[in-house]
Amino acid sequence: MSLRPALSSLPAAGLFLALYPWFRYGAGGVLFDTVGLFGIYTIETLYAGLGLWCLGRAEPAQGSEPAQGSEPAQGSEPGFTGRGAVALSLATGVTGAGVALLSDILGIQIPFQVEDSMPRIQLLAVAPVLEELLFRGLFWRAFEKLGASPRLVAVAVTVMFSLAHLEAYGRVDPAGQAFVIYQTPYVILLSAACGFLRIRSGRVTLPIVAHFLFNLGFYWGGAVLVPLSR
Repeated sequence: MSLRPALSSLPAAGLFLALYPWFRYGAGGVLFDTVGLFGIYTIETLYAGLGLWCLGRAEPAQGSEPAQGSEPAQGSEPGFTGRGAVALSLATGVTGAGVALLSDILGIQIPFQVEDSMPRIQLLAVAPVLEELLFRGLFWRAFEKLGASPRLVAVAVTVMFSLAHLEAYGRVDPAGQAFVIYQTPYVILLSAACGFLRIRSGRVTLPIVAHFLFNLGFYWGGAVLVPLSR
């Protein structure tokens, strides 16, 4: 038996799902103090890469991305790039700009300067790619391997995605905590939109694009619309 089929078994899918909450909420604080933010990003990238390698060629469950040359699985539409996908992706960008402007109207301070170089890298490069590879990539496939339906997978991944963003609540000041609470509804909506695109396309590419456009809209809203509105 080769190493890869052994690693792509059901226990491996459960292991990748179980280890991440421990890493994010248990060891995350210690690791953050030790290796810093980009150290965490590096570990998460390796985690996602290893997991996708292990589970990526496993036999597809219902609604999973089909192997090359096989029939599309029920619940996915490979190649879905029509006007609906474009409209939904663009809508996420508009929503991103809107939530940045609304936070200023409500007096909720964004806990970072969006025009600084580091937040730009996080918003526009790291978050869209890494978070989607983790949530709509690795964890999505792990739930599929465990036999969950596409809709159940989308709900489960949205819960994980939302909790991951709530984790910052314990690491920021009271002003930042208000923003963490404020972001929860739109994080859920963003995850639902990305989940829909993941189901319809059968791939993680469109969720990455939609997530990028949302963050780009948020950046533009915070850096341009908010100053203009004052």
